[in-house]
Amino acid sequence: MAQFGDTVPLVNRTKGVLSAQWDGTHYHFDPGETPNVPVPIAIAAVKQNPLLGSEDPLGDPNIFVSLFGIKGASHIFGDCSPLEQSTAGERIDRKAMQGLGRSAKRVNAGGPTHFEAKLGVDTVNLADDAERR
Repeated sequence: MAQFGDTVPLVNRTKGVLSAQWDGTHYHFDPGETPNVPVPIAIAAVKQNPLLGSEDPLGDPNIFVSLFGIKGASHIFGDCSPLEQSTAGERIDRKAMQGLGRSAKRVNAGGPTHFEAKLGVDTVNLADDAERR
């Protein structure tokens, strides 16, 4: 169990800057090792930066691969080998699912085009409308 003031070396496993938020403050970590990171901030960084497509589809919060590692820790926190973010569009590992969920594909829901967004937004003069009644 960590004591107040305990720090650990946190490793950003990617080649880019990663961020984490703890207690309302945003922290940014450069690639490589960052020494003397408080334990709660290090744990938050690990949990907030999963490798997309690696999370347990059954909802176990401790089964995922993180883009951070904590030197000397065990289980999911201890892996410090180099890693890059995947191109998966979601956190869940669909390969581990059963049934129809396994073969789900990304769908473009199709937001409005620029032309469609401008339809019906002509300026309206409510004074003209009020004078006609």
